[in-house]
Amino acid sequence: MRHSWRGVLAALLALSLAVPACAAPAEGEAAARREDLEFLYQTLERAHPDLFANTPEGQFLERKAAIEAGLEEVDDFTFALELQSLTALAGDSHTTLALGGSLSQTVHYYPMSLLYRDGRWYLSAAPSDRRALLGREVTAVNGRSMEKTVDVFGAILSADNGVKLRRQYRQSCNVAEFYEYLGLVQEGGPLELTLAGGGELVLSPVPAEELGQTGLVRLSDGLPQPVTGTQERFYLAFPLDKGTYYIQYNRCREDPELPMETFAAQVEQDLSAGEYRRVIVDLRNNGGGSDGVIWPLLQVLRRAMDRGLEGVGLIGEATFSSAIINAVELQEMGMALVGGACQRERGPLWSGALRAAAQLRPAAGGVLQVHRPGGAAGRGRRTGRGAPGARCDRGSDHGGHAGGAGHRGGVAAGPSPAAGVAGLSRSAPDPGTADRPAVAGGRLSGGGGRGVL
Repeated sequence: MRHSWRGVLAALLALSLAVPACAAPAEGEAAARREDLEFLYQTLERAHPDLFANTPEGQFLERKAAIEAGLEEVDDFTFALELQSLTALAGDSHTTLALGGSLSQTVHYYPMSLLYRDGRWYLSAAPSDRRALLGREVTAVNGRSMEKTVDVFGAILSADNGVKLRRQYRQSCNVAEFYEYLGLVQEGGPLELTLAGGGELVLSPVPAEELGQTGLVRLSDGLPQPVTGTQERFYLAFPLDKGTYYIQYNRCREDPELPMETFAAQVEQDLSAGEYRRVIVDLRNNGGGSDGVIWPLLQVLRRAMDRGLEGVGLIGEATFSSAIINAVELQEMGMALVGGACQRERGPLWSGALRAAAQLRPAAGGVLQVHRPGGAAGRGRRTGRGAPGARCDRGSDHGGHAGGAGHRGGVAAGPSPAAGVAGLSRSAPDPGTADRPAVAGGRLSGGGGRGVL
């Protein structure tokens, strides 16, 4: 039985709730796909606050017409990527269509992963018999420079800045079907990684169920993790030494097992009991969520800073969306921000998150999240020293931020639970487990990246 976008998203937009897909009568494969295509386009056009800000409407219509012309020819996965390419024309980081569901079980992967550091790409995972190549710089993929390869992936990976696009490429750099769709490799063909200093690594794609049997080795294998390495928690806190208190905030969401108010109270008790001179708030691996969740903690930090405690906020490339809002709030409180470039977005960050999970085809899935203007954000918050700071209500809405000119919303998506880590990609190195001090904090449902001071 086939499920369509129409039943899911129509109910979603009306009720602002995630709802199960509704069955639609089969009218032929091409007709069913045409319905999906039309409804997706209408939803983008209706829900996005400024869909054609980065790409003219005519280009959207050309892409839509090209997809429609091939509805009878492409397979399910290619059709899903066609829809993803249409969505990517919006050109902003909150307008993406993530593929998942049973499609993730049909994908083929190259047994490798890449790591980006200081302007260069490095091999971070490889088959065990090529262990000696780990850490080598990769300069090209199938004869195309890394910069050009990432740019090509921009056709299916939505981003409004190079940082976001680069991170998304890293998360999907081993998906064979992506390279095939973009014309970077022949169907079923090998991936050739050119290595700096001479040599190359040639890899053949393997089915998803075989990836775990390829004996992958990773740069992170066996490496000790620092105490500040990202843990599988929403948030946590502990002293680094007698004078420094450390808070790791990994996700802008309320932990169901440890409410933020309870966590903030634990932090306040620790700060009051110790003789700390500074507090560090680590947002380097926070990908966003709801910017208002942190409010109880900000109140605690405000009182501590009023008593003379020095504050430092850490940001990095993985700091995104609501976490950027929170970083600016820390700065407006008087904290120093330290770190690399974050995923800064263009334009205002709209509020109102809506989610849906919908099957495009019997073998495909997707998750769509919509950011729309309007909403209760923008009232009742003061973070500065006696002066209005970043203001917004707690809740599921984004926005209401005095520094929000650096953000832009639209239609957003995240991978479905069945899609594996980072959408379809499953080979990103795991952070590993290391001995760490006792902490106050709640656990995440999944893994995270790594971070060091």
